[in-house]
Formats: sequence, structure tokens, C-alpha cells
Amino acid sequence: MKSSSLLLFCILPCVVAFRGPGPVYMDRGLYHKKFGEMLYLDYCCGIGDSTRDMIQKIPRDSDIRVVGIDMNPVNVAIARRRHSPLVSFYHGSLPEMRIPKESVDLIQMKCSLIGLMNKERHLQEVYRILKPSGLFLVIQEHEHDHEHDEVAASFFMSTMTTTTTRGNDNLLLDAIFDDCCERWVQDDLEYRLYMKE
Repeated sequence: MKSSSLLLFCILPCVVAFRGPGPVYMDRGLYHKKFGEMLYLDYCCGIGDSTRDMIQKIPRDSDIRVVGIDMNPVNVAIARRRHSPLVSFYHGSLPEMRIPKESVDLIQMKCSLIGLMNKERHLQEVYRILKPSGLFLVIQEHEHDHEHDEVAASFFMSTMTTTTTRGNDNLLLDAIFDDCCERWVQDDLEYRLYMKE
């Protein structure tokens, strides 16, 4: 677990950062990025808390730009109001935003994959826009082993559909990205890191 935590803190500063509100425009498919700048996306960012957490792990003087994207316009409005001096937020879904192929260094999805409709389409778009050796970090709630806990066992039976869905999500991710290159659990969250070949 220590090596996994160390990996996260080594990867995020090297691949997720803050440059201020520079010239990045994704509205209506427009996209501009400074030469040499790295781009990190927080997809399905909600009200921007996970995006803020990404920024806090990146040195301010690094050449990394963090952008939050969410499909709910209300979430985007709240995120802009709460975090706009630090990061840019956009409303939309990756398949509709026409982000150029192989232009993103890291994409994070925190606790949102399980509720995503048409997952295969979104994950194929994630793969398309990632650069070669780009990283996709999927963070989900960790499933505990409730085998010997009677109270938890009844709850587990009621959430079996969720467990099956998560298993299918992992199979889909493994199929698109060939395999998970790193997996660890921290603070009741499961981290799965995929790399584009």
C-alpha cells in the first residue's frame, strides 16, 4: 500500500497541474493548448472537489493544466463558482467535445464510472484522446469482504447488481486498455490505474 500511495503522489505531480485560466477552449469543439503543456482531465468532476484535490498535488510552477468536465450544467456552475480561479470547468461529455486525438496526458474519474450510461462509448473516447503512455485513473468505493458479517451479508445481497456492474466495468476497462497496470486501496477507495500502450 505504501508503494501504491507513493506511486500516486509521484504520478500526479508529474502528469496533473495548475497554470491558471490560460487559453484552453473546449466549447463547440475548439481546443487550444500551449506548446509543451501537459493536460489533465477530471471527467465527471461533479462540483469540482475531486478536481481541487488533483490541483493540490501539483506544484504551481509546473507545466500542467487541469480541466474539469461534467455532463450536469448545474454541477459545472457550482464548480466554477467554488474553484474557478484555480481551474477551468466545462459542461459536456467527452464523445461530444471533439477533443483532438492523443492530446491528454491523464484522465481521472472518481466515483462516477458506475453511474455512467453507454460506458463503452465514453471509455473508447478516453482511450482515443489519451496520448501514448497516457494514464487513466479510475477511483471507486472499495468493496469490503462481508462474507462473515451477517448484517452486512443482507446488505450485500441487496447490492449484488452494483457488484456485478462494477465487475463488468472492470472487464470493460481491461478489454479497452489491455489490463490494469496498478491497483491499490486507500481510505476506503479503490484506485485502478490504466496506461495506454
